[in-house]
Amino acid sequence: FHRLSADAYKSIELELLVGAAALMAEYNGLERAPHIQDKLTWLAMYIEGTEVLGRAACEHCVKEPGTDLVYPNPIYSNISKFFFADNYHQAIKYLQDIAGGIVATAPSSKDFLNPETRPLIEKYLGGKDGIPAEHRLRLVKLIKDLTSSYEVVLTLHAEGSLAAQRLSIHVLADFERYKAAAKRAARIKDGTEHPLYSQLPDFPPTSLA
Repeated sequence: FHRLSADAYKSIELELLVGAAALMAEYNGLERAPHIQDKLTWLAMYIEGTEVLGRAACEHCVKEPGTDLVYPNPIYSNISKFFFADNYHQAIKYLQDIAGGIVATAPSSKDFLNPETRPLIEKYLGGKDGIPAEHRLRLVKLIKDLTSSYEVVLTLHAEGSLAAQRLSIHVLADFERYKAAAKRAARIKDGTEHPLYSQLPDFPPTSLA
């Protein structure tokens, strides 16, 4: 349940992150640049992959034998948590690359509200034609919050570190099923049976059969 809580809230947070990247690319007039489109495509795959893995943990839940208790599929929820945490730094890199150095150097709200400096900010820090500086700076502030060191550390370590997910996934993975699939494809008959693959018909004989 703890892993799934991370999968659920992080999917929504990633919508903010990917949306900010797409919006900043638009504000900067770079949404059609091929290298920007590549980054946005990766980000879209990242968020959708995280969401669908978390959803799969719910839809393929596990029933506790002898009870009416069900709980999120543990291997799917661990994979989802690992997937988003392990790729988060790459997502942040793409977002910050699209946003630019202004994330670190943006003027404060006091500067923007100061009648002496506001005209200069509006002149030089606006986006493409029709995008006011205030909108671009509000987005910059959001990106700064989303990519803070606190958020990065939280994403990596909350609900268990990457090592915790690796350990859980290794314990939960059905390696016997994976090996049975390989044995069947390779026509290896060693006397072992698997409840899934032993029910399937044999492949046609080969020269090694």
